[in-house]
Amino acid sequence: MKLRTKTTISEFFSHIKDPRIDRTKRHQLIDIITITLCAVISGADSWVDIELYGQTKRKWLKKFLELPNGIPSHDTFARVFARLDPEQLQQGCIVTLDAIGCQKNIVSQIVSQEADYVITLKKNQVNLYDQVEAIFKQALRKDFNGGFHIDCKVSESSHGRQETRYYRSLTNLVERPSLSLR
Repeated sequence: MKLRTKTTISEFFSHIKDPRIDRTKRHQLIDIITITLCAVISGADSWVDIELYGQTKRKWLKKFLELPNGIPSHDTFARVFARLDPEQLQQGCIVTLDAIGCQKNIVSQIVSQEADYVITLKKNQVNLYDQVEAIFKQALRKDFNGGFHIDCKVSESSHGRQETRYYRSLTNLVERPSLSLR
């Protein structure tokens, strides 16, 4: 099974038509969309929250956004999104499955429909687990070989115990492996 090439936020939303008049554009549409997306994923639920997120994360955002006039105001976020065509924003979803869903027929259907997906993999899927582990080891040895990785650590307390989970995801691998669900 081939993994699909992933794109950047900019590439993913590049087809969206900017409804603003050129002379009124102080901020790039992709900057507005990217800040909003990152802010909402981080828990923002109002235009003021999105502006605050942008101000707080400005230095980080500047690493990959142009931000020619800084962070847009909450009014700008609201005005721009009010004018966007909602049909253009409907991009599908990410299918998430726990380990019970890591079965050949389920994953094949998701892949055949070109959906994005996150599937939990446990060691009892021995062959697939070994293949995925080898991909991660190779990526680490080659310093991710032009691909990207995201590391995440989540700690939580529940039912009198402390749990810490570590996650690493790989995208845009130069050498795309072919995985087989046996």
